[in-house]
Amino acid sequence: MTKSKKIVFSVTLTIIVLLIFELFAFSLFKLFGYDNKFSLYSEKRKSNLGYKYYSNVGLALPKPELEIIHYTKEFVDKFKTRDVLNLGFGLFDDGIDLEKKKFAVAIGDSFTRGVGSGNNLQNGWVELVENELADYDILNLGNLGRSVIDQKYGYDLLKENIKHELIIYNFFTGGDYYENTADNSASFFLNKRIKEDNLNNDQISELIKNLQIYHGYDPSMEYLLDTKYRLFSLWLLVKISLVTNIESLIPKNLLPEIYYKPYEDFNAYQETRMGSVPDEIYKLGKEVYKNSQSLKIGNRVFHISESYQNKDVMDKIVDNSVQQIKRFIKQSLEEDKKFLLIIHPSQNDIYNEVLSKKISINYNYMRERMIQSLKSEVPILDLTLKIKEKVSKNKNLKFFWEEDGHYTPDGYKFVSKQIAKFLNEY
Repeated sequence: MTKSKKIVFSVTLTIIVLLIFELFAFSLFKLFGYDNKFSLYSEKRKSNLGYKYYSNVGLALPKPELEIIHYTKEFVDKFKTRDVLNLGFGLFDDGIDLEKKKFAVAIGDSFTRGVGSGNNLQNGWVELVENELADYDILNLGNLGRSVIDQKYGYDLLKENIKHELIIYNFFTGGDYYENTADNSASFFLNKRIKEDNLNNDQISELIKNLQIYHGYDPSMEYLLDTKYRLFSLWLLVKISLVTNIESLIPKNLLPEIYYKPYEDFNAYQETRMGSVPDEIYKLGKEVYKNSQSLKIGNRVFHISESYQNKDVMDKIVDNSVQQIKRFIKQSLEEDKKFLLIIHPSQNDIYNEVLSKKISINYNYMRERMIQSLKSEVPILDLTLKIKEKVSKNKNLKFFWEEDGHYTPDGYKFVSKQIAKFLNEY
């Protein structure tokens, strides 16, 4: 075989091998449902980039009339935003009815926003309670931040623009315990950077983008989003590098930007503190999170921290949340606002008998310690026993998504009845 024929043969063989590998990668992409996952990832990215900075309130918020996508293996949420305050930005609420007699704001995390409901304006407890009580208008401020400190920071920037005499604060007996040990706030960090670095509009937008896309960030999906000509063989190589963690062995300057793009800004936010929590508690919260794990028992996934087997750790973690909530209550009373506390249980509380077969953690003790510390300060609705009683009588009821842990639409409907009754009695 001549030299030229050898070259042609080698090139042809290489092309054939690459085509076979490309076909193999594409087959895996389809076979394992990554085409559907990519479609959802793309929708979520598009909605996440619908956030911008509104200097009139000092917050990064979604634009009005957006559809924000959140998805897990078990459900897909589609949340629509509206400019309910007529200030240019969107909130996850159906609007304010000024003909109502009583006005409230609901503050909390994803359980307040309505994650897991599919559509929070149809199935979230805030809107369901409004439908139940003709006199009440409740503005949904769920997910203004992760911790009570973060949520209060966002509320303080908005409160002067909202007609309300009642604050309904929601505490989740899962992540809220340790999240309240952190005095980090993306909103605080953003305002600090804007002021100190004199950021222009483009720099602000880039910072918000990196903070928004961090959660659920997947470099393999990013490659498919950003490239003009998709090669599924390259997608597969990126995916393999993530699964095997090979990229951690490669110097950052040799990696494509898709591997690390949002991390620098997100890490800077995580390192920026507001000074609202003692260093000891802040470090303890980090340890609790570090010792967290997921346990699958049957079809149900429990998110637990072994640190809670230590009573001293439990006491400090709970007492910190109590102190942070008391500060919020004190400010509310000073501003002539009434304050209610609603406790939303985690699966750990509801199915503790199942979980206790694997690990012994007294979640009831943590919850009761919080209630006893706050009951003289504020009216409290603890949904735990009501849900537990209901599901114990009917094992087929699905009030929680088994792996994700948020309420299902049926769960939201049930708690909305309890909350409406609580507000009516109050």
